Amino acid sequence: MRIIDLLKLKRYIKNIDSEIKVKFGKCFECDTDRKIVWLALKDNRLDSEMFKVWYEKHFNETLTDKDLLYISALHEVGHIMTWTQELEDERTEMYGLMQVVHTYQLMSTQELNEQYFEIPMELIATEWGRAYYRGL
Repeated sequence: MRIIDLLKLKRYIKNIDSEIKVKFGKCFECDTDRKIVWLALKDNRLDSEMFKVWYEKHFNETLTDKDLLYISALHEVGHIMTWTQELEDERTEMYGLMQVVHTYQLMSTQELNEQYFEIPMELIATEWGRAYYRGL
């Protein structure tokens, strides 16, 4: 990942909402309360590949590396833009159950990730990011 691409992405996000703080970290994540988005400084190839496979199957679209970078970041912005307590509560409950399933190795990592991407809060954030990026 090139530093210039991350700086362009930071400006792109600030143009969406100037109140969003954009920082750099180990992974893509956000803090909805404080309106902070962290951009990953290093790509986690395995996670990216699993997301890409799920995304392409779910939306029937091919992702370039640039698409993947922007949609991953906009997914985090999407959490800020679409957050509700009800979605948060549901995500927390589902994530807890998924941790139990993972602990007992009842599903493969790929299967768990695919289900994680389908948690309503995660799916809504991805759909928001995709729609913004694609201009839908």
